[in-house]
Amino acid sequence: MDFRNPNIGKSVVRRIPHYSIRQTAKEMKALALEGQTSPIVRGFALETLRRVKPKDAISEIGALYYACCREIHYVGDPTSWEFLQHPEVTVTTAAGDCDDMSILLASTLCMSEMLSVGYPMRFALVGFKGGPISHVYLEASVEGRWLALDPVAGPAAQQMLNDVTTKEILNVS
Repeated sequence: MDFRNPNIGKSVVRRIPHYSIRQTAKEMKALALEGQTSPIVRGFALETLRRVKPKDAISEIGALYYACCREIHYVGDPTSWEFLQHPEVTVTTAAGDCDDMSILLASTLCMSEMLSVGYPMRFALVGFKGGPISHVYLEASVEGRWLALDPVAGPAAQQMLNDVTTKEILNVS
């Protein structure tokens, strides 16, 4: 899939049949890595980080996570389809679902000090209470511990994690 020239002026989203969660995660990774070079995504990240002490990776992670929680409104996908937005679309519309928020967060963290200081990122694809995989969020490894960065769950993240029974991982970096 070629995302080098996204048509964000028309807020076009990528519509793919939901064949498999692994295929969806690969598309998410491609969008996240491409989004890190977007001037619109960079502007979102820079505006968020301008009050954070430079080269403080932990503060950058927190600021970008909370910006996604605060600035992006959750809007679900239609039944039986997976819409994956370029992170530029998520910023310009200020809306998206769990995968769109995870893509945006991964893109912004790729620009931060996070990667240069060796904090790996990965998408966590999860199912709840014995059900199929139905949710995704970003995780970052900080000081040997994986932190769940889930803008959809926000303050209820710990409860969400307690209900996870199925989990697959796809590394972003």
